[in-house]
Amino acid sequence: AAEAAAGLALRALEQGLRVRLAVSDGRGGSVEAQGRGRLRDVLALLAAVPQGDPRPQAFAELALREALAAGGGAVTLVTARADAQLIPVLRRLPGRAVQLVYVQGPWSGGSAAAVESWLQQLEAIGCRVTVVSALAVSSAPQIGGDGYAASGH
Repeated sequence: AAEAAAGLALRALEQGLRVRLAVSDGRGGSVEAQGRGRLRDVLALLAAVPQGDPRPQAFAELALREALAAGGGAVTLVTARADAQLIPVLRRLPGRAVQLVYVQGPWSGGSAAAVESWLQQLEAIGCRVTVVSALAVSSAPQIGGDGYAASGH
């Protein structure tokens, strides 16, 4: 998930867009950046994220906070876990300008049918979903760009 987030941030920074990266690390870590020269700040934040969430609801809370702070702007969520708590949070958002990038791998937990159901529920409430295989991310070029492109679900 960190590699996918880094790739998305790199692409946006290369296009001159402003990027805000927030992580559910229990400390409320975030960084805002614009311009490729700020990629180091984004990568430093991602590198400091501990493995696993401190609380099960941390990611859903982060998603809500960041989507509300974006004030209707687009928000891209990147996760490697199917989080059922995310669905009621996203239902509460006006406009639902949310895209979810789901990095699928052996750690995802749950059955394939349960994950598929979760993804379908997200799409049903208007969330754009992109599924990326962990194998595709790990074999992508380390410089970002097209190697981090993902197919829509």
